[in-house]
Amino acid sequence: MRIGFKNIKQKLLAMIMVGSLLGMLLLTLVFVIHAISMLEEKRNHQISTELGILSTNIAASVMFQDETSARELLRGMAVDEDIVQVAVDTPGDGFDLEEVLQPQFSERIVGNESLELFIYPIVVDDEQIGLLKAHADNESLQSQIAVTLTTSVFIFLFISALIYLLSFRLQSFITRPISELIGLSNKVTDEGDYSLRAPYLGNDEIGALAEDFNRMLEQIEQRDLMLEKTVQQRTAELEKLADEFRHRAFHDVLTGLPNRALLAERFGSVVAHSKRTQEPFGLFLIDLDNFKNINDTLGHEFGDELLKLTSSRLLAALRDEDLVCRLGGDEFLILAEGFKEADSAHRVAEKLLSSVSEVMMVKGKRLDVKMSIGAAIFPMHGDSLTSLKRAADIAMYAAKEAGKNQYKIFHSDMEATAKHRLMVQNDLRSAIKQGELVLYYQPQVDVRKREVYGCEVLVRWRHPKHGLLAPDLFIPHAEESGLIPLIDYHVIEEACRQAKAWLDEGRNLVVSVNLSGLHFRDHKVVQALKHALDVTQLPAEYLAVELTEAVLISDSDLAIQVVGEIKELGIKISLDDFGVGYSSLNYLRTLPFDVVKLDKSFISGILTSPQDQRLTEGIMNLAVSLELDVVAEGVENEAQVDYLQGINCRLQQGYYFLPPRPKAEFESWLAGWQPAEAPKRNLLFPFGRG
Repeated sequence: MRIGFKNIKQKLLAMIMVGSLLGMLLLTLVFVIHAISMLEEKRNHQISTELGILSTNIAASVMFQDETSARELLRGMAVDEDIVQVAVDTPGDGFDLEEVLQPQFSERIVGNESLELFIYPIVVDDEQIGLLKAHADNESLQSQIAVTLTTSVFIFLFISALIYLLSFRLQSFITRPISELIGLSNKVTDEGDYSLRAPYLGNDEIGALAEDFNRMLEQIEQRDLMLEKTVQQRTAELEKLADEFRHRAFHDVLTGLPNRALLAERFGSVVAHSKRTQEPFGLFLIDLDNFKNINDTLGHEFGDELLKLTSSRLLAALRDEDLVCRLGGDEFLILAEGFKEADSAHRVAEKLLSSVSEVMMVKGKRLDVKMSIGAAIFPMHGDSLTSLKRAADIAMYAAKEAGKNQYKIFHSDMEATAKHRLMVQNDLRSAIKQGELVLYYQPQVDVRKREVYGCEVLVRWRHPKHGLLAPDLFIPHAEESGLIPLIDYHVIEEACRQAKAWLDEGRNLVVSVNLSGLHFRDHKVVQALKHALDVTQLPAEYLAVELTEAVLISDSDLAIQVVGEIKELGIKISLDDFGVGYSSLNYLRTLPFDVVKLDKSFISGILTSPQDQRLTEGIMNLAVSLELDVVAEGVENEAQVDYLQGINCRLQQGYYFLPPRPKAEFESWLAGWQPAEAPKRNLLFPFGRG
């Protein structure tokens, strides 16, 4: 059971009383135990002494068996009222005597109640001739013990009462200064008067506490005066901070442009003004093209400076009443009011595009920045911020899919594209697990050896609802949503597994897979390629990867490193779409390519354009000098086959041989394909479509 004390007085009094009473109780117990021990020792010593004297005196009577003399001596012990009976006990049937000294205790002698036996030897010339036995009564001893206990209890109670009185006075003496301090503290709290002071309470700890309390009051009093002087200053500062916080809450920290919160707040007034004046307004959603590549390549500091410069140009291109917001990252939103003409949205969008068309100088670097714009008009395309922003977002994606660096104004036909994009992002992950992605193969023919050298692996999506989807209908969306690694890893492993199966059947075909540029931002694709080769046990020389120079532009150092690691695995590397970029020749010089794929744009005009012929022949001569193989893409007729073979381009690919086909159809064509006899010029031979 827990005892509660209301105040320190009770605690202090209880502590003093408990400590004192425990000490007194311990001393009383020690005293009582010692007194009882002394009484018992005194009584026992007295009886032993009396028996010793009797033993000496009665020895002669016992030795000569003088019963009269012996009894007389035994009766002499009656002077000690505690001895009830005394007897002489000799060995054998000798001289045994017994004398009852206190007849009133005869019954107790028989019952041996409350009696204590004392035995003392009778010795003559160091020889024991008998024993003295005495029974002593304990009542006298117990009476003395009872008196001792009673006296001790009364003394204990008296001293306890005295201790209580002294303890009460002592705790009052100790707690009185504390009570005074508590009273003063309550008064200060109630009245708020910090000029009050505690009186002098002595030189002990409580006195020191009172002095510290006074010093504390003095400091608080001085602090109050200082606070009163600085209230106005701090109030002004807080008002200024409140303004700053409001500005930060409604503006972007980096560019200073309004943010989403201010946009939501201002949108209602813009709508109200539009309804009042019957003039539509436009919402423009802007996204910088390839900003992530710039940010990753040049660093976030360059990216931040570019965003600031872009913000300045957007503001300069618009009116003061137009609202320019930064939503985050490289995404901006503009509300332009007062559309009085049908083409107002077009004129604003063109003005925005031209505002960033000029080269930007960021930290001494020239950056050619482009952007994609999606526009939606109130109330045609929506009557809320959410619906207008969604429409503008759909239009912006349409601008990006159309080639970027342009604008699109929303129309209902774009909904289908947006739904398709959402479908791809939602269904693609499960499509991989459920085996909906199927591989198509297009042969690469060595026309000189008149054999199939290998094939390019392409992917199609056999969607359960939308049928067979070509790559351009889902690959771009997969890259946007970050699902492209899953697709490419699946294609790599399945292509390796198929190539190994063909190899086991005696068909030595090199399979070529296309890699997205997203793989070259880290080293995971190297591990994926190595894993596929290990799992399928395909020799590395039967696998080729195709990449474009666009892969190498975003982060050339890292991409070059990844290409080198792929080459170290023994995999062939092809430069796809050669001749359509800006830096292909430089990459041929610095990177370990095995094959260049001549873009089909050259092949389509190779029979009619002297310029395409000269470029193609120049590329062939360059490839020969660099010991690179060349694969001509897009070969569609026999004349193209003839011309390409005439300039020593032996590896060809295109619909002339076979369009991309699923495995069964490709294998059927492969089994039935036979090249015709070579012509007399030994330059070409016709191929059927199989």
